[in-house]
Amino acid sequence: MSLSVRSGTQDVARQLLKLGVPAKALEDPKALAKALPPEKKALLEALGGFSKGELSALRKEMESPGAAGAARKAEAFAPRAGVGGAAGANRFALQALFDAKPTKTADAPLPKNVQHMVDVYFKETPDIGRPLERLMGCVAQLHTLLNSETKVDKLVDELCGHDARRNVFQLEGFLKLYKGHLSKDVETSLSVVKELEDALGNYTVRRDIRKSAEDKGAPAAVVKHLKTQEKAGRQELERLVEKEWMPQGKHDRSPALKDILRSLADEKWGSYGEDMKYIRSRMSDHLHKVDTTHYDMRQLDSGIHELRRNMRWIPLYIEALGGVVQLSEAKNPVAELRQTLDTPMAQHKNAQLPQSDREEDPIRISKSVYVGFLQAVEDLGQVKDRGEVMEILSHAYVEAGVSKNENDARAAVARLLGKKPADFDLTDDAKKIYDGMRATGLLNAMRKEFAAD
Repeated sequence: MSLSVRSGTQDVARQLLKLGVPAKALEDPKALAKALPPEKKALLEALGGFSKGELSALRKEMESPGAAGAARKAEAFAPRAGVGGAAGANRFALQALFDAKPTKTADAPLPKNVQHMVDVYFKETPDIGRPLERLMGCVAQLHTLLNSETKVDKLVDELCGHDARRNVFQLEGFLKLYKGHLSKDVETSLSVVKELEDALGNYTVRRDIRKSAEDKGAPAAVVKHLKTQEKAGRQELERLVEKEWMPQGKHDRSPALKDILRSLADEKWGSYGEDMKYIRSRMSDHLHKVDTTHYDMRQLDSGIHELRRNMRWIPLYIEALGGVVQLSEAKNPVAELRQTLDTPMAQHKNAQLPQSDREEDPIRISKSVYVGFLQAVEDLGQVKDRGEVMEILSHAYVEAGVSKNENDARAAVARLLGKKPADFDLTDDAKKIYDGMRATGLLNAMRKEFAAD
């Protein structure tokens, strides 16, 4: 796009005005650095490549009478990542507006967290393409947690206290996304990560249910039985963390992370364009399969839980990709879902996806559709949790010899929790959520967001 085309400078001017940058700041790099919010300093690199003439044209546009009001409509250029804040313009998009050749991602310095992963896990820097870079960004937080304690019992407490299971889920999601696209080594890595995720989940669920039962005054025999299960889950988790994941010796490398990163460093990911095409296709195929599968809402595990599990992989894939997918409030393909932008879920941390200057061609999807999708996952999760609590506690009542059979146990658990047995009949609530999704075409709408442009 040439500078003679007014719309290009309008879009950039609107973004800068939304960030509170005065037009005069463009006259001096130091003034511009001072004017930009701390989290937007990456824009300096992009603007630093513009000529004086280009900056002059941009400054003139920012000073025009209608620019301030038009700034509110800048979504088409760089849609907001979340309610309450504007997302920084991608440097590739900024450069394209001025027909300037962008700095290649491969030539730019690696993000600090990724560079740290390279320094720790590789003797020589491998060929860092975007997929491998995203993977290392995904595991950076987990690496930090694994190095937070030197004793396994304290490390397990740290992992559970910081909800490391979500970090592990994201790593599992990344590997699951590329399963079948790369070598068999991915399947090996996936099984190692899934084992840790299962162990974290089993222990934390048992712990939380035991605490709840104890607080509610459950019979001593039931609490004892739950403590036995909790202890077994804790022992298995500690064994696994110490054997596979805990850094050993004088180095701070996690054995499992080392094997995963080094095996994937040799993979053939293809070009940036091929990788993005694969991501779109994989997401679309996954959503199509969920959309065309019938789930029986009368069944807890094979129906409610299975639907939620299959849906939940989509946000986990997205989070693991660290900026590949970005949200737009300007795109609202389903009218009934536009209202989701004004709900608490739209402001939830899971609905705030990071912008990334490392992506040449990010996938922009509708935020209203995504928030509707997250809400459905959350609602199904609440129904599933109710059923899971009843299932675990009622089994404990029977196995501890407090109740004669499952029906008696369910009635006792309902009384313990201050509810009626009918409150644990999940079918109606689950069916309402499922029918609502189908009525709005939520899954198909989400699938279309990943269709090739």
